[in-house]
Amino acid sequence: MALPLPLLGASTASFYRLDPTGTVPIEPIMDIVPGVSPLRITFDMIDSDEMIRRYRVTQHPLQDLVDITPHKKRELRRLQIQGTLTASPILPAPELVGVESRDAQIATNALAPSLAGVRLDRIRKDFLVQIADSLPPIMVVTPRESMALAWIVEMRTPWTPKDGRSTPVFITCLECRLAGPAQTAAIKDTESLEPGSTTSSSGGEQAGEQVGSTNTAAEPGLAPVVGGVATSTEIRS
Repeated sequence: MALPLPLLGASTASFYRLDPTGTVPIEPIMDIVPGVSPLRITFDMIDSDEMIRRYRVTQHPLQDLVDITPHKKRELRRLQIQGTLTASPILPAPELVGVESRDAQIATNALAPSLAGVRLDRIRKDFLVQIADSLPPIMVVTPRESMALAWIVEMRTPWTPKDGRSTPVFITCLECRLAGPAQTAAIKDTESLEPGSTTSSSGGEQAGEQVGSTNTAAEPGLAPVVGGVATSTEIRS
């Protein structure tokens, strides 16, 4: 059973591979234990995180405020994270994350013998690249934000001499949305259209070209619409 998302990212940012169901991390361990495997990578320090929410709205006038056509669409959320991977992992003070000192000491003792002289920043960076290259969505958790399903769409690792034996990492994650049973019906894919581009009433993009006071249909053979009433005149190509 996976821990609640806020507990997984109590003090820094973590990236988790998920089980085949896409709901539970394969390695559901809190970030007080440094992630050094291709199943979970944890930043030693998180410098910033920013959740970006954007919305697209129709540019056409509305006839009324009835929620019929998609006048406004929510785009996929985007999470930008800046963090640091150090050569030696940093364990936060146990009292800051609400765990007993004995548990943190056990984690430190278990890692210490195998980490002597190892550049863990490079190893974890390579594992993070593997996670970014993977096809299935992952889970991303920070102390303030989280995404249960996301893709890494951008990863940058700039380095300067002042960074020393550390690797700064800039990650951009894009939300992944799953289609439910009601969304898989054979209906018009409005997500691929601009806001207001449906032919329903209540405003939006018009069905034809506006010529004076007559809304001329875009397809030959269809009656033009004058004042909302179809006439019997046919349009000849």
